[in-house]
This record gives sequence, structure tokens and C-alpha cells, in this order.
Amino acid sequence: MSVGIWQFRRELAAFINAGAPVEVTRQGRVIGTFWPTRRPRSVDVDDPGVRNFDPTALLAAGAQLQADMAARGIDSEELIHEADEMHRRRRGRHQEA
Repeated sequence: MSVGIWQFRRELAAFINAGAPVEVTRQGRVIGTFWPTRRPRSVDVDDPGVRNFDPTALLAAGAQLQADMAARGIDSEELIHEADEMHRRRRGRHQEA
């Protein structure tokens, strides 16, 4: 499924409950993919000492991310390098101002 950024923001709760990945677009270009994960109802998110966290949904989302990246020919090391370069450029602009 693919939706625009404004629709995604308006309907976030519905996308979380649907449990399926959603491509988010801006002006027709994909800017990200949302992979909802579910946490067990027994987890108290307000408890900083939570020890009964079940990582199953998070691991499944990670596997889906890897599969989607591979299908699109995206290399994770290249992605990290590009993100670092963007961060350096932005940091440089802020220091000049």
C-alpha cells in the first residue's frame, strides 16, 4: 500500500492496527516505509525496567526491511554512508550560519 504523507499522518492509528507495511510518499516519491510492530499487551511501556519484552515483531519488521531493501537493490552500507554524508553537509551549513 502507498499513501501520501498527509493521509499517513491523519490515519496513523489505522495503519498501526492494520499491521501491514505502508509506503509513504511526498509529491509521488517514496520517502519511507512504515512497518508497524505489535508489542505484547502484558508489557507496561511506562515501566523503565521492562524485562518481558517480546522482540518477535521487531525482528519480523527487520527481516521485512532487509527483504525490501534487497528487492530494490539497496545496500545497507551504502545507505549508512549516504546518511553520514547528509549529516556532515547539514552540520556544515549550520556552522556557517
